[in-house]
Amino acid sequence: MKIVIDGMGGDNAPKSNVEGIVNAIKEYGVDIIVTGDKEILEKLEAAVLANKKADSEGAKKIAKLHKEWLMISLPNYNAQMHKGIAAMYVADERFTKYYDKNVEGCAALLSEAVKYWI
Repeated sequence: MKIVIDGMGGDNAPKSNVEGIVNAIKEYGVDIIVTGDKEILEKLEAAVLANKKADSEGAKKIAKLHKEWLMISLPNYNAQMHKGIAAMYVADERFTKYYDKNVEGCAALLSEAVKYWI
């Protein structure tokens, strides 16, 4: 089964959406497509197409945007948690599919940028 969720939609979003997504994946093994911050995806795609590396200023800005998005979702945010989430984007093909849907390499760049800059 495949479920599409607006990660930023709803009265208690994004925290409740993120929690529900994680629980559904763990409990039911469903494929979930999360729509979210369009700006992060657009900047990732542009950076990959321009062959930007994780240590570039562009990647730094993307990692910062991702951090800001996560801080909305996770009130107990910390750098270690952020790096773990970003690592999951390449470790779990469902997340990789989401980030790489238009341009292959976006999940990897995000993961590497977070690891480098956060």
